[in-house]
Amino acid sequence: VARVHALLDSLRAHRIFPIARIVVARDPLLAARRPEWALPRDSGGGSWVNPARPEVWAYAADLASEAAARGFSEVLFDDLEYPGATAAPPMDHSPGGARARARVLRNALNFLRSRLDIPIAVGIAGAAAGDTTDPQWETIAERADVIMPVTFPSAFVDGYDGVADPAAHPYEIANRVLMAARRRNASIRGAADIVPWYQGFTRGAPTYDSAEVRAQIQAGYDNGIHSWMLWNPASTYPAAALHEPVRRDTAKAKKPRPARPAHRRH
Repeated sequence: VARVHALLDSLRAHRIFPIARIVVARDPLLAARRPEWALPRDSGGGSWVNPARPEVWAYAADLASEAAARGFSEVLFDDLEYPGATAAPPMDHSPGGARARARVLRNALNFLRSRLDIPIAVGIAGAAAGDTTDPQWETIAERADVIMPVTFPSAFVDGYDGVADPAAHPYEIANRVLMAARRRNASIRGAADIVPWYQGFTRGAPTYDSAEVRAQIQAGYDNGIHSWMLWNPASTYPAAALHEPVRRDTAKAKKPRPARPAHRRH
């Protein structure tokens, strides 16, 4: 903390865009400190706080305000949902189902917009892009500056959208998710930019190396999406995946931007 300003200055000097990731609902520290805000353990909670409580969002807004004051250029709000709400099959511990969850999320994002003057990104399960019965995608895309679907192939159940073994088909899964995401955004005026999370770790078979990572990146480029995030819990990434060229000469490709767009929502 003592040298965070110097660190952020160094990042900017090297054209690195600093994003503060803030976990909202799956927050074991907050749940332990404020147990009255936590979900019951027998409902799948314990380390989760209740996203329907306004105090949870006030706390998230306070963290985001501090991050902005310290020099972060963007805030990513992640893990906003109830536990298991986006699992397959879903384990929905929220009252009222999908529309009630969307209403909670809509009110929360409106509150954050009123409190913050910094670009806001929101993480969402990749499967939500193709679930047209759940209004969660529209709720986020209408209010955030960036919507970030998690497209990890290993997170999808066998048979998802006709793919027998999703983990073994990183291009196909990323392509299906991003095609669905673009369709959802097409009906929203001023929709949030799509910036997917790609899988950079191994969970079971196959081993995820540079080819698997590049396949996901290529799926994004083939959908005209050039901004992306790569996740590995140990922060260990195959160098070849980041240095070997990926084709950009597709019909849908756009010239990539070096930084995120300016804050545009009010």
